[in-house]
Amino acid sequence: MGLTARVRVSGNRKPPEVPLEAVQSLLTRVIWQAVADLGSEAYRAEAEDFFRSAAFEEYCDILGWNVRRARASLGRFVGSGGRISGNHMLPAQSMPAGAVQAAASLN
Repeated sequence: MGLTARVRVSGNRKPPEVPLEAVQSLLTRVIWQAVADLGSEAYRAEAEDFFRSAAFEEYCDILGWNVRRARASLGRFVGSGGRISGNHMLPAQSMPAGAVQAAASLN
């Protein structure tokens, strides 16, 4: 199943065309938010599910990323203690222990 969106259009109007760069930017932000969510107990399970999902694979395809390498790279990043909060990197000491385990599940 591909990435789809339903757009209601009245009359002969066409849905707006969205530049690929804008779509790629949005998908990248969604992925980094999921990485940040791995560090939050409340959102960790949902983030883990996202990284195992077909949606993540579709996002990688649109971004031109190799899925296996993307999962491995993100897993290494999280496993190294790197963490994102909003747009800021936080030190490894701020990383909850459970997030390191979550990183291992990305591979």
